[in-house]
Amino acid sequence: MTDDRLTWLHCSDFHVGKDRAAQERLLGKIVEHVQEQVASGRVPDLVFITGDVGNRGLNAEYNAFNKDFIAPLREALGGNTWQGRILAVPGNHDVDRTKANAFDRDGVLAPGTRFFDPSSEGKAEREILFPRFKGYRQKARVDVSGNWINDAAGAFAEVIDVRGIKVGVLGVNTAWLSKDNKDQGRLTPGVELTEAALERIGDAQVRFVLGHHPLHWLQEDQAERLRALFGHHRAIYLHGHLHKAEGRSEDGAGNQFLVFQAGAAFQARDDEPWRNGLLWGQVDLAGEHVLVSPRFWNPSNYDWPVETGRFPEKRREPGSDWWIYPLPMKPSQTGLA
Repeated sequence: MTDDRLTWLHCSDFHVGKDRAAQERLLGKIVEHVQEQVASGRVPDLVFITGDVGNRGLNAEYNAFNKDFIAPLREALGGNTWQGRILAVPGNHDVDRTKANAFDRDGVLAPGTRFFDPSSEGKAEREILFPRFKGYRQKARVDVSGNWINDAAGAFAEVIDVRGIKVGVLGVNTAWLSKDNKDQGRLTPGVELTEAALERIGDAQVRFVLGHHPLHWLQEDQAERLRALFGHHRAIYLHGHLHKAEGRSEDGAGNQFLVFQAGAAFQARDDEPWRNGLLWGQVDLAGEHVLVSPRFWNPSNYDWPVETGRFPEKRREPGSDWWIYPLPMKPSQTGLA
């Protein structure tokens, strides 16, 4: 019998290396929150990390992230008894900008480029960028090898069985072309790479796409084509970068898909005005909807209350801390009897 609910935890923008003492403390608070949720019966089946793990793409930053967050998080989730997965993608702060920062971004985005082809030819063209992600690729200790960045596929795509639910997870690198403070409108994960990877999870009942940047930060034509792809595949796109929780239903070539943005896991100390946050999510296949619950660290009360005002109150499930969206898949695709 299929358990038709899937729970996930979405974290983004840790910036490890920016403020080690404050970050170590706050990451501990996230782990404590997860422990409390697990004790109450909310155990995430999947943990999604959407980039900016490090601050400058350095080995020491990922070593600290593994020690201060990944290892204690696994213990909080049940250690070896936890059956879930932690999956991640890089962000612009995971780029070592001391490496190959003089590449021609405009040339890469020019019409007719083969740069993002999922082929040996495309891989050869992208090789100039591989050293920029070496720290992330080799040191981030999550449950998908960072070697996909150096592969011809240029993305990872897996179908994971979660208690009988076929969950497709696609990870893309929206930070390929990140290089300066003029990134907006000049980025892409590569439409060709994304399309080929989406086909590999086409049989999944639920399809997540993990990226770092919001779609409106990408090159306009690339963003439009990606919206069409996400709509065609009825995807749920998870990202970070803007340090605040948001969610919406979007149209892609006449089909609906969902977009959810997590707040920053760390952007400020307790006495600064910005909030640190995370996002809980749940798919209900039987009810054909998605639920999300944004949380933020409240230093005044030492807890993680629900962050109101980030999602429309009209979408709030009455009497609960969850906001509800229609699952962007046809009922016939849920696979439920």
